[in-house]
Amino acid sequence: RTSSNGERVLLLAAELERQPWAVQVKAIPTASVPVVKILADPSKLPGAVSSTGSDGDWMLQQHHMAAQAAATAAGIHTPPPPSGQTGFSPPPLTQVQAAYPPHTPPPWRGADVMNGLFSLDITFEGPEHGGLGSTAYSMDMVQEACRETGQPPEGTPVVQVLMVLKELLAQRRLNEPFSGGLSSYALLLLV
Repeated sequence: RTSSNGERVLLLAAELERQPWAVQVKAIPTASVPVVKILADPSKLPGAVSSTGSDGDWMLQQHHMAAQAAATAAGIHTPPPPSGQTGFSPPPLTQVQAAYPPHTPPPWRGADVMNGLFSLDITFEGPEHGGLGSTAYSMDMVQEACRETGQPPEGTPVVQVLMVLKELLAQRRLNEPFSGGLSSYALLLLV
């Protein structure tokens, strides 16, 4: 039998699948914390490309910068968008794949970033959900590391190690607890 939150997850997923910005929707109603996993394309959101000055839409600019960083890491040169252009055009995935030897797939996360997609999860609060408590604990650990080192969060050794481990797990698709991987919170507890 599916829990009440599992049923909510199924209903929400069915509705999200009809949204033009939802590239991929996966409902996992049987997880210990039922979740909807979404791969979203922000360029398909209503009003995503705005005319708020010559700089254009902030979100699309952020995606372009992320796509450029991923392309640079893969050894691909991508020119910046022409002045006044708000959208971005990442290099074709075939160009990204060409940057890697035939037996090595391109990084999983990089493909999503290169295509300007966001990954997000939606859950519902319930007795089985420890998200708020684990978030508070994680924030306390990072703040403690900042106090000890006098560095901003991204400059602390603990956060740097966590980010490297998170990326390694994501590239190998071992970052999802429902499929046998490790969550960010589990990594924090290990480190």
